[in-house]
Amino acid sequence: MKNKCAIIIPAFSRAKSLERLLKSLSSLDFTDDYFEIIISLDGGASDDVLLVADNFKRNFEIIDVSVIKRTKNLGLRNHILWCGDLTEKYNSVVILEDDLVISKNFILYIKNAISKYKGVTDIAGISLYSPKYNEYANLPFEACENGYSNYFMKVASSWGQIWTFEQWSEFKKWYTSNSMFNLQDRHDIPVQLANWPSSSWKKYYSTYLVDTNKYFVYPYSSISSNCADSGGTHNTTGTSILQVPIPEQFNSLPDFQDFNENATCYDQFMEREQCSLEVNGKITPVELDIYGLKPINYLQLFDYTVTSKYSSDPLSKIKLMFKPIENNISFLTEYSQDNNEVLSLSNSKHIYEPTWFSLRVSRFKLARFLNYVVITNKSYYVFLMLHILKVFK
Repeated sequence: MKNKCAIIIPAFSRAKSLERLLKSLSSLDFTDDYFEIIISLDGGASDDVLLVADNFKRNFEIIDVSVIKRTKNLGLRNHILWCGDLTEKYNSVVILEDDLVISKNFILYIKNAISKYKGVTDIAGISLYSPKYNEYANLPFEACENGYSNYFMKVASSWGQIWTFEQWSEFKKWYTSNSMFNLQDRHDIPVQLANWPSSSWKKYYSTYLVDTNKYFVYPYSSISSNCADSGGTHNTTGTSILQVPIPEQFNSLPDFQDFNENATCYDQFMEREQCSLEVNGKITPVELDIYGLKPINYLQLFDYTVTSKYSSDPLSKIKLMFKPIENNISFLTEYSQDNNEVLSLSNSKHIYEPTWFSLRVSRFKLARFLNYVVITNKSYYVFLMLHILKVFK
């Protein structure tokens, strides 16, 4: 095995995207031979993509560059699995899909992150991307700052990620035994994740994190951003919703948090773990279901839940005042008397699945709070008035 890190770029049909990513890579200060670049073209790659890859290999002489060309089309899932398998040859790999751009902190972050978490068995991967969006809930996401450079989450990253040999080999052992299972039968992962197409490798890696109680490392300051250009396997039209800010440079070395009982952790639903509230005069652990994504069967594993779902007998209501959203638990001094508040503390056995209309109401209230702009939704108010008229008719 080479004591190197391979930067692997899977590409297929987006020549302009690939050219932009390679341009951002070429601006980095590669001062040693720790890195190699591998441009991995799936079978049937467009002529424009082939040209961009060959031109970069011919003209970029600072570190080794290789171009893999195939006649057989692997598809996205198998292509990423092939990329991960290169950890058998290299000390670690960095996967950069072709529609990403990267920060000038790329090299510094990768070297320090690998050094910090290599051999930490609770860590199953390291993200370059810092999400601002909960793709399961279609709502904003904001992680609570802890004074370090990172937090941990039980969600796999696909928009710039690092795997070491140990991390990848443990996943492959699990994948060999579990890749044929129907994830839609499970109640401990988001239903949105389970319903992703078979071309998704990420839904299996995220499920692996749940089954093994492992986490990805996530930076607060993103090292990559996802342009989400049109023409991708799961994104045919393009979107800007996955674009995140990337810094020009670090003012100091990243200060990574140790993974221990005090670590800042988020679960597979992108909810904060290890929260507690006073219940009946006693500090009690509570499960967070603020996004309202957790299945009822899953919530019933816990005694108490703070949720945006409806409860037949809520213990109390919680006013949305603080950001990030879990700070409404941390800074809680008194419960709200307003029954219209979207969050409630409830015994988990009293929570029930929302109707289509109540789900729409709670999601709108959350969206209005989580965004940093004023949101009005005329269609929401039209539906509300129609509902009121129907009730009182």
